[in-house]
Amino acid sequence: MSTVSGRSTGGDTRISEGSYPAALRAVDAALTAADEVAGGLYPAAFCAMRPPGHHALPFQSMGFCLFATASILVRYIQEQHGLRRVAVLDWDVHHGNGTQHVFWEDPEVFFVSLHQHPLYPGSGLEDERGEGEGLGATLNLTFSPGTPEYAYLARFEEEAAAALRGFAPEFLIISAGFDAPRGDPLGGLR
Repeated sequence: MSTVSGRSTGGDTRISEGSYPAALRAVDAALTAADEVAGGLYPAAFCAMRPPGHHALPFQSMGFCLFATASILVRYIQEQHGLRRVAVLDWDVHHGNGTQHVFWEDPEVFFVSLHQHPLYPGSGLEDERGEGEGLGATLNLTFSPGTPEYAYLARFEEEAAAALRGFAPEFLIISAGFDAPRGDPLGGLR
Protein backbone atom coordinates (compact mmCIF):
# COMPACT_ATOMS: atom_id res chain seq x y z
CA MET A 1 0.00 0.00 0.00
CA SER A 2 1.60 3.28 -1.07
CA THR A 3 0.76 6.66 0.34
CA VAL A 4 2.07 10.16 -0.16
CA SER A 5 3.97 9.94 3.14
CA GLY A 6 5.46 6.52 2.51
CA ARG A 7 4.62 2.86 2.64
CA SER A 8 2.68 0.84 5.16
CA THR A 9 4.25 -2.03 7.07
CA GLY A 10 0.89 -3.74 6.90
CA GLY A 11 -0.61 -2.13 9.98
CA ASP A 12 -0.76 1.36 11.40
CA THR A 13 2.97 2.00 10.98
CA ARG A 14 3.92 4.11 7.99
CA ILE A 15 7.48 4.20 6.72
CA SER A 16 9.46 6.33 4.32
CA GLU A 17 12.88 5.97 2.73
CA GLY A 18 14.62 7.18 5.90
CA SER A 19 12.62 5.12 8.41
CA TYR A 20 14.71 1.96 8.40
CA PRO A 21 18.11 3.72 8.70
CA ALA A 22 16.72 5.96 11.47
CA ALA A 23 15.37 2.96 13.39
CA LEU A 24 18.73 1.18 13.06
CA ARG A 25 20.51 4.27 14.39
CA ALA A 26 18.11 4.39 17.34
CA VAL A 27 18.93 0.78 18.25
CA ASP A 28 22.65 1.48 17.81
CA ALA A 29 22.41 4.53 20.09
CA ALA A 30 20.75 2.42 22.79
CA LEU A 31 23.38 -0.32 22.52
CA THR A 32 26.22 2.21 22.63
CA ALA A 33 24.70 3.89 25.69
CA ALA A 34 24.33 0.51 27.39
CA ASP A 35 27.98 -0.32 26.71
CA GLU A 36 29.09 2.98 28.23
CA VAL A 37 26.88 2.67 31.32
CA ALA A 38 27.57 -1.04 31.92
CA GLY A 39 31.28 -0.37 31.36
CA GLY A 40 31.31 2.32 34.04
CA LEU A 41 32.07 5.26 31.75
CA TYR A 42 28.82 7.00 32.77
CA PRO A 43 26.37 6.41 35.63
CA ALA A 44 23.37 6.84 33.31
CA ALA A 45 22.52 7.73 29.72
CA PHE A 46 19.61 9.28 27.85
CA CYS A 47 18.98 8.50 24.19
CA ALA A 48 16.68 11.02 22.52
CA MET A 49 15.09 8.79 19.91
CA ARG A 50 11.61 8.15 18.71
CA PRO A 51 9.83 5.86 18.95
CA PRO A 52 11.10 3.69 21.80
CA GLY A 53 9.64 0.60 20.13
CA HIS A 54 7.38 -0.56 22.93
CA HIS A 55 4.59 -1.67 20.57
CA ALA A 56 6.77 -3.66 18.14
CA LEU A 57 6.62 -7.43 18.38
CA PRO A 58 9.56 -9.70 17.52
CA PHE A 59 8.51 -10.06 13.88
CA GLN A 60 5.98 -7.27 13.44
CA SER A 61 6.10 -3.50 13.57
CA MET A 62 3.15 -1.94 15.32
CA GLY A 63 1.93 1.33 16.77
CA PHE A 64 4.46 3.49 14.88
CA CYS A 65 7.30 1.27 16.21
CA LEU A 66 9.59 -0.52 13.74
CA PHE A 67 11.85 -2.37 16.19
CA ALA A 68 11.37 -3.45 19.79
CA THR A 69 14.28 -1.27 20.90
CA ALA A 70 13.94 -1.79 24.68
CA SER A 71 13.55 -5.55 24.22
CA ILE A 72 16.62 -5.71 21.99
CA LEU A 73 18.52 -3.69 24.59
CA VAL A 74 17.52 -6.02 27.45
CA ARG A 75 18.84 -9.10 25.65
CA TYR A 76 22.00 -7.25 24.63
CA ILE A 77 22.72 -6.25 28.23
CA GLN A 78 22.14 -9.79 29.43
CA GLU A 79 24.23 -11.44 26.74
CA GLN A 80 27.06 -8.93 26.28
CA HIS A 81 27.43 -7.66 29.84
CA GLY A 82 26.25 -10.63 31.90
CA LEU A 83 23.69 -8.57 33.80
CA ARG A 84 20.76 -10.91 34.35
CA ARG A 85 18.21 -8.87 36.34
CA VAL A 86 17.01 -6.08 34.07
CA ALA A 87 13.96 -3.87 34.55
CA VAL A 88 12.07 -1.90 31.92
CA LEU A 89 10.04 1.06 33.15
CA ASP A 90 7.64 2.23 30.45
CA TRP A 91 5.69 5.44 30.92
CA ASP A 92 3.52 6.45 28.02
CA VAL A 93 -0.15 7.12 27.50
CA HIS A 94 -0.24 3.75 25.66
CA HIS A 95 0.57 0.32 27.08
CA GLY A 96 3.92 -1.18 26.02
CA ASN A 97 2.35 -4.35 24.66
CA GLY A 98 5.35 -5.41 22.59
CA THR A 99 7.78 -5.23 25.49
CA GLN A 100 5.34 -7.05 27.75
CA HIS A 101 4.88 -9.78 25.12
CA VAL A 102 8.61 -10.44 24.78
CA PHE A 103 9.20 -10.88 28.53
CA TRP A 104 5.84 -12.36 29.56
CA GLU A 105 7.40 -15.60 30.87
CA ASP A 106 10.83 -14.26 31.87
CA PRO A 107 11.47 -13.92 35.63
CA GLU A 108 14.76 -12.07 35.07
CA VAL A 109 13.10 -9.09 33.35
CA PHE A 110 10.72 -6.94 35.35
CA PHE A 111 8.39 -4.89 33.14
CA VAL A 112 6.47 -1.94 34.58
CA SER A 113 4.03 0.01 32.40
CA LEU A 114 2.12 3.13 33.46
CA HIS A 115 -0.55 3.98 30.89
CA GLN A 116 -4.09 5.15 30.25
CA HIS A 117 -6.79 2.51 29.92
CA PRO A 118 -8.89 2.06 27.91
CA LEU A 119 -6.75 3.16 24.98
CA TYR A 120 -4.75 1.64 22.12
CA PRO A 121 -3.63 -1.15 21.96
CA GLY A 122 -6.24 -2.36 24.46
CA SER A 123 -3.84 -4.45 26.54
CA GLY A 124 -2.13 -3.82 29.86
CA LEU A 125 -4.86 -4.59 32.36
CA GLU A 126 -3.71 -4.63 35.96
CA ASP A 127 -4.34 -8.37 36.25
CA GLU A 128 -1.82 -9.03 33.44
CA ARG A 129 1.16 -10.04 35.59
CA GLY A 130 3.14 -12.51 33.49
CA GLU A 131 2.86 -16.25 33.13
CA GLY A 132 4.77 -19.39 34.13
CA GLU A 133 8.15 -18.51 35.61
CA GLY A 134 7.46 -14.88 34.71
CA LEU A 135 4.35 -14.62 36.87
CA GLY A 136 4.72 -11.44 38.92
CA ALA A 137 7.45 -9.97 36.70
CA THR A 138 4.96 -7.66 34.96
CA LEU A 139 3.27 -4.70 36.66
CA ASN A 140 0.65 -2.69 34.80
CA LEU A 141 -0.63 0.50 36.40
CA THR A 142 -3.63 1.87 34.53
CA PHE A 143 -5.08 5.36 34.66
CA SER A 144 -8.52 6.52 33.59
CA PRO A 145 -8.84 9.46 31.18
CA GLY A 146 -8.66 12.67 33.18
CA THR A 147 -6.41 11.27 35.93
CA PRO A 148 -4.67 14.27 37.54
CA GLU A 149 -0.90 14.49 37.82
CA TYR A 150 -0.84 14.10 41.62
CA ALA A 151 -2.69 10.76 41.43
CA TYR A 152 -0.36 9.50 38.70
CA LEU A 153 2.74 10.52 40.67
CA ALA A 154 1.43 8.93 43.88
CA ARG A 155 0.94 5.55 42.18
CA PHE A 156 4.30 5.89 40.48
CA GLU A 157 6.09 6.31 43.81
CA GLU A 158 3.96 3.98 45.94
CA GLU A 159 3.67 1.13 43.45
CA ALA A 160 6.05 1.37 40.47
CA ALA A 161 9.13 2.71 42.27
CA ALA A 162 8.54 0.43 45.26
CA ALA A 163 8.23 -2.64 43.01
CA LEU A 164 11.39 -1.70 41.13
CA ARG A 165 13.31 -1.31 44.39
CA GLY A 166 12.01 -4.72 45.47
CA PHE A 167 13.13 -6.35 42.22
CA ALA A 168 16.60 -4.76 42.61
CA PRO A 169 17.60 -4.72 38.93
CA GLU A 170 21.22 -4.72 37.87
CA PHE A 171 20.24 -2.46 34.97
CA LEU A 172 17.22 -0.21 34.43
CA ILE A 173 15.88 0.81 31.03
CA ILE A 174 13.33 3.60 30.82
CA SER A 175 11.13 3.54 27.76
CA ALA A 176 9.89 7.11 27.98
CA GLY A 177 6.82 8.15 26.08
CA PHE A 178 5.97 11.81 25.85
CA ASP A 179 2.29 11.66 24.93
CA ALA A 180 0.77 11.63 28.43
CA PRO A 181 0.68 15.40 29.18
CA ARG A 182 -2.54 17.37 29.22
CA GLY A 183 -3.59 18.47 25.77
CA ASP A 184 -1.98 15.64 23.81
CA PRO A 185 -4.47 14.63 21.10
CA LEU A 186 -3.93 10.88 21.60
CA GLY A 187 -4.46 10.68 25.35
CA GLY A 188 -6.58 12.08 28.11
CA LEU A 189 -4.37 12.28 31.20
CA ARG A 190 -3.90 15.57 33.02
